[in-house]
Amino acid sequence: MKISIALTAVLFMVSSAFSSEALTDGERQWLSAHKKIRVGVSPDFPPFEFVDENGRYTGIAADYMQLINKRLGVAYDGIESVQTDEIKSLIKANRLDVIPCLGITQERKTYLIFTTPYLEIPVEIITKKASSVMTLKDLKGKKAAIVSGYDEEELIRRNHSGINIVAVPTMEDGLKAVSFGDVDALIGNVFSVTYHSGKMGISNIKIAGSTGYVYKPAIAVRKDWPELAAIIDKTLQGMTAAEKEDIYRQWVRIEKFGVGNKRLLLVLLLVTVAAAAAVFLLFIWKERLKTSVNEKTRELELSKEELEKAHSELERRVTERTSELREANEKLKIEISQKLSAEIALKESESKYRSLFSSMNDAVALHEVIYNDKGKAVDFRVLDVNPAYEVVIGIPRERAVGTLSGVVFGANSPQFVELFAGVAQKGVALSVEVYLPSIGKHFKMSVFSPAKGRFAAIFSDITEHKILDDALKSSEEKFRELANMLPVIVFEINEKGNFTFTNRCGIETLGIIHETEGVDILTTIGDESVESFKENLAKIVEEQKACGGAEFKLKTKDGRIIPVFIYASAIVYEGTVRGVRGVAVDITERVLFEKALHEKSLQLERLNNELEARVREEISKTIEQQHVLIQQSRLASMGEMIVNIAHQWSQPLSALNLILINIKEASDFNELDKQFVEEFTSKGQQQIKKLAATIDEFRNFFKPDKEKEPFDVTKSIKDALTLLSGSLKNYLISTQLNAAKDITINGYPHEFSQVILNILSTAKEAITRYRSVDGIITVDVYREEQKNVRINITDNGGGIDELLIGSVFEPYLSASGQTGSGISLYTSKRIIEEHWGGSIMVSNVEGGSRFTIVLPM
Repeated sequence: MKISIALTAVLFMVSSAFSSEALTDGERQWLSAHKKIRVGVSPDFPPFEFVDENGRYTGIAADYMQLINKRLGVAYDGIESVQTDEIKSLIKANRLDVIPCLGITQERKTYLIFTTPYLEIPVEIITKKASSVMTLKDLKGKKAAIVSGYDEEELIRRNHSGINIVAVPTMEDGLKAVSFGDVDALIGNVFSVTYHSGKMGISNIKIAGSTGYVYKPAIAVRKDWPELAAIIDKTLQGMTAAEKEDIYRQWVRIEKFGVGNKRLLLVLLLVTVAAAAAVFLLFIWKERLKTSVNEKTRELELSKEELEKAHSELERRVTERTSELREANEKLKIEISQKLSAEIALKESESKYRSLFSSMNDAVALHEVIYNDKGKAVDFRVLDVNPAYEVVIGIPRERAVGTLSGVVFGANSPQFVELFAGVAQKGVALSVEVYLPSIGKHFKMSVFSPAKGRFAAIFSDITEHKILDDALKSSEEKFRELANMLPVIVFEINEKGNFTFTNRCGIETLGIIHETEGVDILTTIGDESVESFKENLAKIVEEQKACGGAEFKLKTKDGRIIPVFIYASAIVYEGTVRGVRGVAVDITERVLFEKALHEKSLQLERLNNELEARVREEISKTIEQQHVLIQQSRLASMGEMIVNIAHQWSQPLSALNLILINIKEASDFNELDKQFVEEFTSKGQQQIKKLAATIDEFRNFFKPDKEKEPFDVTKSIKDALTLLSGSLKNYLISTQLNAAKDITINGYPHEFSQVILNILSTAKEAITRYRSVDGIITVDVYREEQKNVRINITDNGGGIDELLIGSVFEPYLSASGQTGSGISLYTSKRIIEEHWGGSIMVSNVEGGSRFTIVLPM
């Protein structure tokens, strides 16, 4: 809300010697370049700042701003009434430059620069007079009123959460609440409390204690104007103590809190003295009147009845005159109020007009009509233009204002002069489109008359629109030319179903004339297709989108019925369907082709049936061969296991042989007693148990899986390594397992162990062929993002020949390239991919090869 105030003329237009003596050259230059400064004030924060009933900005902050301006001579571009929570958005939107009264906070420092505080006011605890001394700790668990939005509200809420804060809209509400006992205390700065309590006449409250906080109002300036902040701060520092004391005394007049406002008491005292004087003068006047009446009575010897009549007449006249004066006074008040309202409304109207005039994006110019000596309009002169005029028209303001139109635009049309003069005389607005060759632009001019003999014109640049219109017309012409070249029917119909356009092919095929308006499209549709065509047309209109295409029958001009495939879409303008456009393709050849294709399809179906029988026969043979391969794989694996069992049994059998030798020697030397027999019998049984355990391990290892079940991947790999441990030790091959704990998947554990065993056996063979000592097999197991398990089995067996590495999983080919021993890898690949849905691959690494298995968890 803009506040029109008398203070603007006096407060913000005065200059003094301070600006030339105390400011630097740079600061004076900055002020000279920034003549208009926008100020944001609080409308209701007395006594610091507020707007009184006459619309004047007043208060402590206003007085400080008055002193500052007397020294700087800055002209403020209006004063805007704002709330505290609006300041940040207005500053960031570049709508405010200075806030005269604002508390300093860290958050506000991010977008404002603060001067040195010009006051320090303690924030106190206010209670009823009967209450004892208090601190903030004493208010814990009690009700304390704080004006909503005051800086102390945030401090108390953040640092004293135990206080039950009651937010009140105004200081008057807070004072009433503590005075009536609705709250235990009021927290506020002393200036606001004393001002409002004195104004309201509240005397049953007191300052019960201090909060320890101090309200420090300062002047805030937008962040990107540090020069102005420094200038204002320097001006504040240059104020004398007497000047500050005058402001303080004007607004803070209470010597002792609770006694009342001395200014109010003084006014009451003056009123009382005046009343007493009036009574005294009335008494003297009455006595003199009484004496005069007595004298006149004696002189004229009037009767008592005549005296009473005269007295009554006098009272009547006094009453009538008093009534007349009262009525005149009321009328005068009404007239003054109406005049003030009219002035305010006029200023607000002017302000709104000026704001609208300056903020419009279109160019606006005010003109006056120039007449010759015969009273005929011959030209018009530019009186004023808005800022957008320079951008839209491209002519600087200083060149345009005061210049004739013929000079501004290089030429003048008598037609437009007469037209615009008519608007200026009759006041009837109009809108025209013009082209200004001097600037090469098209405009739509909205012309109206704000006063007789003058007209205002709003210029809307439609150059781009004109270019688009021309391009659209050209595009339509190209579309029609292209459509006439196409060997298919191109058409458009309106919302009634009547043709509005048909290309040359459509005219020749359907036999309709060029003026297609009024011809119903249904007359060209074959009878058996009419209903389906209506349904498709209704669907296109209802859904307002393109149709995927459908087959219909058309009637040609010579009476033939031809099959066509029609693609169509709705013509939508501003959300409303204006018609349908489409393409109809003659598919006679396609229909004939489809008929021939159908006959060929029947022949092909017969051939396919014969082929399927042959395929089933070949598949049966392939399945039989796969069974043979699997059987061979099992026999090969069994041979490997027998070798492994032999390696596992070698050590227990050697131990049994040594036990038997010891028994024979003890018998030969007559040392065979009961204790000896029991000892070596126990040792023999232990070795036999090891042999039996080995058999059980291999039997369980090759037990077939009936269904999927959860199992530990790491444990299955360890079991496979255990089965091969004897064979690996025999060839001096060491193993290393790197696996995370608790890697569990759902599948066939024995099939998995078979695959691991096959790959370990392949690695063992590679190492034994490549080197005699220092062989090592490393197994790494880890998760991949909780989706897969990856197993890498790496050996140092020299790697696989690059010519053979792509064929190692084929049947009858091993990693060494020899035929007849590669069944296990072929079987492993089938198990991993077909039974598990995983993958298995092989690659060469430095010094060896690596098999990688990826299984879904």
